[in-house]
Amino acid sequence: MADDSTASPAAGWYPDPAGTEQVRWWNGETWTDRYQFASNPTASAPYAASAFAYPAGPQFGYAPSGPVYPPAPPVGFLESISKVVRNYAVFTGVASRSEFWYFYLATILAAVIALVLDLILLAVLLSVGAVWPFLFTGIYSLATLGLLVPSLAVTVRRLRDAGYPWPWIFVSYIPFIGGIWLIIILASEPTAARPAVYAPQY
Repeated sequence: MADDSTASPAAGWYPDPAGTEQVRWWNGETWTDRYQFASNPTASAPYAASAFAYPAGPQFGYAPSGPVYPPAPPVGFLESISKVVRNYAVFTGVASRSEFWYFYLATILAAVIALVLDLILLAVLLSVGAVWPFLFTGIYSLATLGLLVPSLAVTVRRLRDAGYPWPWIFVSYIPFIGGIWLIIILASEPTAARPAVYAPQY
């Protein structure tokens, strides 16, 4: 009778041997680059592939496969600014809720400061009788222009983290409800891990 003690385990989801909080797909012969988040990462039993069905709503029926992005980890206020600046025009990958909303708060503060500086500069120019003083008060406009690209980039990454492809950014143009709808999406919980091959397409 053959000895089955050295037989390879059946294909399926098993705890990641690297020790992450994910499960990894074993194809029956070797580890693959497919990862999933498990409801109980410390369990030792294999995980059924059927337990990891992806939602078909926001992705319009997209059926993912291959390596996955885990949800983005939360960050603090200063770290969120640093991450967005480092990824100034990066539209791939994901951004956590804290990264997006802290940066959004930072943009509001920057806009207020720029507007106040513009008003102070305008008052000084008017007091000295400058000609066309409004031509010299563009701090707010420059700040808005400089923040446009990183704001769009982090919004696209936050949408992806929430499980929505980038065209959902245009939902804000729907009259009356679009803006509120987009805010709800951007404030939603991150989805389960999604394929890494999904991100570069957007």
